[in-house]
Amino acid sequence: MKNIGFQGYALLVVFFMSFFGCKNAKNDHKMRLLSFDTLYTYNNIDVYTHPDAPQMKVTVEYIFPNNDEEILNAFNEKMFGAKGVVGSAGTALNNYVAFLESYYRNNADSAETVHLPEELLAKTFHLCNEITYQDTILVSGRIDKILYEGGIHPSNEITLFTIDRHTGKTLNERDLFINGYQESLSKLLVTALQEKYRKENPEDLEPEGFFNTEEISSNGNFMLDDKGILYCFNEYEIATYALGAIFIRIDYATLSPILSPDSPAHFYFR
Repeated sequence: MKNIGFQGYALLVVFFMSFFGCKNAKNDHKMRLLSFDTLYTYNNIDVYTHPDAPQMKVTVEYIFPNNDEEILNAFNEKMFGAKGVVGSAGTALNNYVAFLESYYRNNADSAETVHLPEELLAKTFHLCNEITYQDTILVSGRIDKILYEGGIHPSNEITLFTIDRHTGKTLNERDLFINGYQESLSKLLVTALQEKYRKENPEDLEPEGFFNTEEISSNGNFMLDDKGILYCFNEYEIATYALGAIFIRIDYATLSPILSPDSPAHFYFR
């Protein structure tokens, strides 16, 4: 067997250090906290053909990661839908505003034909987001969309999300829970509601403005942090408009019987 001299060993060491060093360097940004920038836009959009008709006021405030392209793509998708996946944050935002203009202009004709008063033709659209939690494993956020199209009150929609920083994937319930989790999770949600509103029985929630508590189940609208999971049920989902959005928090210890072995929650709960 041929002996490898000192210089040979030194070259091998340098090679392996260089190989694995380069490989780790590609993911080095995953080991740091994300940094963020903000884009803001205000637009008056002509959605009606009549020159005296009111314009639609559109405001968007977008907080986005500036040091991870994979996570940026996931943010674009959550914030703007399929229209915003490809390109920079600025491109995604501009594409979305153009989409809004086209969408509402194409749907304005029917309103004009019935000669509605100006206050019922006025439209206001506001979209914004915030970062609610981040570490080197997950980043979570909240998106608020408010649309006013005349009437008594605006339409408010809240979307929660969590992205796995190592895969760039937005997590869903199947990533967290074992098969057949739905019934158990629904019971945990109702129990958490009872505790929040200090009710002894599920049916006691209904006089508070909740609909049939037997029909409350998870809706996939959640985010994670280092303590547990937070669900959001938007107006009219499980309760009257007067109660607004309903937030339900469940800690990891309570969720443990239905957590999947591969769930990222195990980074926070052992």
